[in-house]
Amino acid sequence: MARMEARAASYESGRENASAGMGMTRRASGAMDSMSRNLERMRELATGASNGTLSNEDRKNMDAEFQELKEQVKQTLGSDYAGTNLFSGESVSFGVGYDADDKVDVQLPDASEAALANIDTLSVDSVAGSSEAMDGIDQAMDSIAASQSSLGAAESSLSSAAKAAASSKVHAAAAAGSIGDADRARESAELAKTSILKHAVLSMQVHQGLDEQIVGKLLG
Repeated sequence: MARMEARAASYESGRENASAGMGMTRRASGAMDSMSRNLERMRELATGASNGTLSNEDRKNMDAEFQELKEQVKQTLGSDYAGTNLFSGESVSFGVGYDADDKVDVQLPDASEAALANIDTLSVDSVAGSSEAMDGIDQAMDSIAASQSSLGAAESSLSSAAKAAASSKVHAAAAAGSIGDADRARESAELAKTSILKHAVLSMQVHQGLDEQIVGKLLG
């Protein structure tokens, strides 16, 4: 019974780990959604700023908004979950079951990847700069899309693992309960047998006057 109870506890821990993993993937996906929205606006500004007939004042205003959005993207790249940087590029493993190989690995996006790191160098203060910004933003958005796809697959695996662990916990707990019930039934049967024997012997002693020494041997 103790082993089945330990198994049930392990499955519960696995379910909790899977839930934590889903929390991480959702937090990272949310951060990348925010980045994507900012990058889309930056792409619009870069396209608009590639117009050679813009006045210097118009271009300056567009670049000011571009730089503000860029700062927001940089801040998002510093997002974390439970102390883990969500753009560290590391692979985070979550044990989701009873066995050591029951795990799901979550690959986080990498802020140092060229497509994301180059965002910091972009501007739209000139036609040439605007064209460069358009290419750089397209690369960053492609990188984010690939990371979101990877995180989506990991979250799906974690969700399935959480459901499987929850189901396995229920079965293990039920098995432990059945074993406990069987043990208690055996104990009850032994107690009943002993009680019946005692009553029988005492009854014989009363009716037949059995020797106390013989009674003691029967009860022993």
